[in-house]
Amino acid sequence: MSKELIKQIVYQFYQKATQDVFLGHHFRKIQTSQGDHPLKPPMEAFEDHLPRIEQFWRMQLLGPEKVENPFDLLNIHRKMKLNRGELDRWVLLFNQVLDEFQTQQPELISTWRSKIDLFKEKFVKDPRMFNHK
Repeated sequence: MSKELIKQIVYQFYQKATQDVFLGHHFRKIQTSQGDHPLKPPMEAFEDHLPRIEQFWRMQLLGPEKVENPFDLLNIHRKMKLNRGELDRWVLLFNQVLDEFQTQQPELISTWRSKIDLFKEKFVKDPRMFNHK
């Protein structure tokens, strides 16, 4: 159940984030196709990316598993040149999605929220993370 729930949450988040007025442009940089509307890409446009994100969250929430292509979360996101408001928006959207699943596995959702807070703290403390214009 946990693996399937993680997948549902990741996909639900991407449904919101890829079309979000503040965050969508970052996701459109990695999409593999546009679909009918360039500002509302289908989930298939992220078929290469979503399994990696699912795997990342499974490792964070369920423990280690064999990873074929590990990645450094902070380093990858440094390249995106986020601003602080975008990070805050990402956290807000992710927590909104977690709210939708709160009753299914409250303990898992609570752990997930803690992980998000931890990553946000790491991002904020990293002086190279944000785009300072």
